[in-house]
Amino acid sequence: MRNQGLIFAIGDCAAIPDGPDNTVPATASYAMRQGSHIAETLLAEIGGRAPQSYEPLHLGELVSLGPNYAIGNPLGVPLFGYPALAMKKGVEQYYRATIEG
Repeated sequence: MRNQGLIFAIGDCAAIPDGPDNTVPATASYAMRQGSHIAETLLAEIGGRAPQSYEPLHLGELVSLGPNYAIGNPLGVPLFGYPALAMKKGVEQYYRATIEG
């Protein structure tokens, strides 16, 4: 739904625009950052302030391909094999710690 006031959609089940022809990837890292943004947006709305538009932060992607291999492009750097797997596991641990406290 475009241009509808007071309707918010976030997370990996929402098609968040990223430019005129793209949407933000449906990944946990984007969903986490969208959660922070929607919290700020709702507080602005309650406080009578204008909300800031969402600008996705592209940090790259990492994908597991089995228990011992991964590929990715974190921060635009191509990684393959164990280095990509180690980074993916580190990122997963970071998000778990963020969620679980």
